[in-house]
Amino acid sequence: MPNGKKGTVIHGKANVISAGTKHAEEAKKFLTFLSAPESYEKLGATGKCIPAYADYADTFFGLYPQYDMGIFAREAVEYGAPFPSSSLTGWSEVVVEKMTPILKGTVSVRDGCAQIMDALNAKAKGK
Repeated sequence: MPNGKKGTVIHGKANVISAGTKHAEEAKKFLTFLSAPESYEKLGATGKCIPAYADYADTFFGLYPQYDMGIFAREAVEYGAPFPSSSLTGWSEVVVEKMTPILKGTVSVRDGCAQIMDALNAKAKGK
């Protein structure tokens, strides 16, 4: 980060109910099921994502003993900040476009991140 501090964005999945649903009671029951500790235990065992319940994070981490998966939890605790909201429309498209070469290894992380910031600043200025 420009200020020399480490930082990472933390966020998670959100399960919601449409205000216009014709099945509000069923939807509430389903959301109650999804947010129950037992559901997070099952989710952790799938290896798809780190469960929101810390008690089941080890279930997820244990699926990948060859990697230090705990880094995600440690970094979130030490350097995490909520995902920022933005009034800048289209920012995610810019990030995806500029991240692709980074992920392909054709642009360094440092250069790619600089390109992302340049593009976002230009977009914010209406260029």
